[in-house]
Amino acid sequence: MKKFIAIPLLLLLAACSGVKSSVTEASSSVTLPTAVSLLSVPMVLNPALLPASPSQESDKTVAGADVNNNGLRDDIEIWIARKYPNSAKARAAAAQLALVLQKKVASKNLTKESAYEIGKEVATAIQCFRNAITDHPALKDLMAVQYNTRARVNAYGDFHSVMGGRAFRMPKGDTCSIPTDQLPN
Repeated sequence: MKKFIAIPLLLLLAACSGVKSSVTEASSSVTLPTAVSLLSVPMVLNPALLPASPSQESDKTVAGADVNNNGLRDDIEIWIARKYPNSAKARAAAAQLALVLQKKVASKNLTKESAYEIGKEVATAIQCFRNAITDHPALKDLMAVQYNTRARVNAYGDFHSVMGGRAFRMPKGDTCSIPTDQLPN
């Protein structure tokens, strides 16, 4: 049987449908790293290596605060380290997924094709996440933290509008940016 992925956020989108955010972004485009690595996200190996807690000001933009400039919002990086303190594999998989989820909402001037390419990255990251973390509600938990403001939910909806409802075949095997066999636990 072929597996396809769709990530519905119907409840979240329904709660905010039709409401445009007054949040403005400082720049018209955001450049994010293409993959997580042990160098760019040191909390994968050591969950104590975290950026400082961001202020509430960081929620005033879709991009949020990223003081260490690794593509992960600081609040997400802290959340991942606290949620998975005993598993480098889980932290790596969650960081990979968080990076592409951020890319979905922080990318500007998307075309249908560029959105589709990001969507394929999301499918790859979800497969990595599912292989590393068997707690299936964890995916919903990460998405709830990732899309925690009206502006971020609206950006998520805008992304899917551009992409046009295309689906993705789930990749097989180890799809993690950091091969899981390189991690201690």
